[in-house]
Amino acid sequence: MKRSFAFLFMIFILTACSQGSVEVPETDHPYTIISHAKEPVLSFVDLETGDVLREETVDHSLSYMAQLNDQQILGTNQIEEDVFLFDLENKTIRPFVTIGQGLTKIEVDRQTKRVFISDTKQNVVHVVDGKTGTMIKTLEVGDYPSDLLIDNKKQRLFVLSREAKEVAIIDLVNLAIVNQFPIKDNSSGLYYDGRHLWIGGHGAIGELNSYVQAYDPDTGFVMKEIEAGLMPIGIESDSSQLHLFFLSHGDHTLKKYNVEEQRIVGSVEVGQNPNYIAVFEDNVWVTNLDSDSLSIVDAVTMSIVREIPISKGPYAIIGQFNE
Repeated sequence: MKRSFAFLFMIFILTACSQGSVEVPETDHPYTIISHAKEPVLSFVDLETGDVLREETVDHSLSYMAQLNDQQILGTNQIEEDVFLFDLENKTIRPFVTIGQGLTKIEVDRQTKRVFISDTKQNVVHVVDGKTGTMIKTLEVGDYPSDLLIDNKKQRLFVLSREAKEVAIIDLVNLAIVNQFPIKDNSSGLYYDGRHLWIGGHGAIGELNSYVQAYDPDTGFVMKEIEAGLMPIGIESDSSQLHLFFLSHGDHTLKKYNVEEQRIVGSVEVGQNPNYIAVFEDNVWVTNLDSDSLSIVDAVTMSIVREIPISKGPYAIIGQFNE
């Protein structure tokens, strides 16, 4: 009996030590959460006013993040060996699953509650149970899988392997690779419009890229190529999917592309080294890694609504909470 009590007490102590607390702002307004690459901080920003509600120092820098559900976020970076679970309701952060270093993108399949994590050291994609944090399967892919994107309608996962210069397509039902096709050197950024898979990138060494390509994911053929600014690395659309937005960190511009007219119809300069883009209603939000700022752009007029100073190295923009 004493041994059992001692064992349970030890487990309690270890769990308590590995779990940290995080203060979450008390507000009725919708807000988003921004991770930082240069310091272990989470920023909570009001989506209506653009005000920074709180900047919370945490034990780990969570550069790459994904929303697990309405109240929970998963996060990691390439140095950490764990993926961490941030619980907004309980105001806690704890290890969710231990894998090893080299982790980059996290994608969550809301239908199956499975989590997909790209691993650039082992060149695999890990499949994890989103409820328990247990490993389901590991799939070998091309060298340096740096980006992931789920197509919920056709239940497949796109895996961009930068060094292999290819995209692999994984069937989410059978958890097997069903197709692969070549892409450009040093590609980056994925967006799927239901027909084409849009990809940008930095370009080959000594040949900086200024284009995004629209691939047919079934054949791997390039169907369109659009000049989008120097080193386009972020691609998003408005809610109507009538316009795409291309974020380029080489010339720190955000461009608006009319899908029907097939041309660029607007452009605006944002901060230095922009890295992440998110669209909330009529505004496009951009994090500027080297300006330590957040740009809010009117998606219709393509004009700056507000530039917001923020903690060092803002990176990912995650979720919309208190909707």
